[in-house]
Amino acid sequence: MKSINDIVDGFLRESVEDYIGLWAISDAVRRDLALTNNEEVKARTLDVVRILLDHGLFAGDYDYGVAFHPWKGVDANLTIARIDKEWDASRGDPTLPESICWFDRRRV
Repeated sequence: MKSINDIVDGFLRESVEDYIGLWAISDAVRRDLALTNNEEVKARTLDVVRILLDHGLFAGDYDYGVAFHPWKGVDANLTIARIDKEWDASRGDPTLPESICWFDRRRV
């Protein structure tokens, strides 16, 4: 079983070359931490998201190959609050078509 830091490190490496969907984070959390409870998956996923945001990633919407649109005027706390509000854990994890958001790092 991996740790949350292992999961974060993997996504930090991946973010150098690609966008990261919330669906991919929740999938990794469920699988790598061997979690089955939807609320626990959501809570640990938000922990991973918080660390990714602290490392400079930011949330936004992705048009699947067209463009990434960062959420404007949203700090880490507001990002976590928005994801928490939009994610109904009783319905399961985010999916690729309904990912809630994606993450990118600022490009220079």
